[in-house]
Amino acid sequence: MNARVEAPPLHRQLMQYDETLGYRFVPGLKVRIPHEGGGYLVKTNGAGFRCNAKQRR
Repeated sequence: MNARVEAPPLHRQLMQYDETLGYRFVPGLKVRIPHEGGGYLVKTNGAGFRCNAKQRR
């Protein structure tokens, strides 16, 4: 018997409508996405594109 682990529902909006692209990530996002293998971190820049660069203040 294969038991599948269901990820908990997300309570935060990750995507938003974009007239040109269709959908893109919300700008300034930093969220951990649960996954059966543990999960992963999604960070976006001010334009809503994924990035891993450190932001300067």
